[in-house]
Amino acid sequence: MEIKVLYFGEIAEWKGCAEELKQLNSSITTDEFVGSLVKEIPQLTQINYAIAVNQNMIDAPVELLNGYEVSVFPPFAGG
Repeated sequence: MEIKVLYFGEIAEWKGCAEELKQLNSSITTDEFVGSLVKEIPQLTQINYAIAVNQNMIDAPVELLNGYEVSVFPPFAGG
């Protein structure tokens, strides 16, 4: 299974890239996926980031399926 991951702002800087394709052995939830990202990008524990799946912001776990796109956003500034 393959998903596309997009990183924005300081998260892209920490990761060292703006996007990548991730190969997963099976479908997982966004919570499980974020847990694996924290191992790669430990700075995520220090900020309030947001997750979007297929360009839709989420506030509850979503099952990731083959071909999905996950975006990881740093904190937003409002105005």
